Amino acid sequence: MQREDVLQILSAATVIQGLGPTDLAVLLQHATIETAPQGWVVLAEDQHSEGLYVVLSGQLKVMLLALDQKQHPNRVEDIHLSTLGPGDCFGDYSLIDAEPASASVIAAEPSVLLKITRTGFEAAVAGNDRLAKTIYHNLLRILVRRLRKKDRELDLNLDVLE
Repeated sequence: MQREDVLQILSAATVIQGLGPTDLAVLLQHATIETAPQGWVVLAEDQHSEGLYVVLSGQLKVMLLALDQKQHPNRVEDIHLSTLGPGDCFGDYSLIDAEPASASVIAAEPSVLLKITRTGFEAAVAGNDRLAKTIYHNLLRILVRRLRKKDRELDLNLDVLE
């Protein structure tokens, strides 16, 4: 994937919205491009994430898998949480709290990802307050959007039970 293509996709990515060319260049110095063949588990639930990922092309499914009955005895089937496409990010929970992933992310089709490791991210934001403030603000917006979506889904499920 050409640098111009990456920059065009990233310009629409919420996680880096508001970054100028200089800050974006700093961030990209700490990033790598990864390809994910269809079916590849990019991030596994209960495993530590390697960093923050931004989808450049393809689609990925965010899933709670029913593989481990010991750890999740009530989960009898896979649960599809969401689908990610170009500009979406994942790995953000673990980037913020250093806890294992809360869900698995699986390539639904061949995908290209921008990966920023935790170490790379910390190096990029160290001493660059504008970059740090912008990305953390954007991550907060993403997390709040996800939380509101889950609140609406829970509300709909409660309506069905009544």
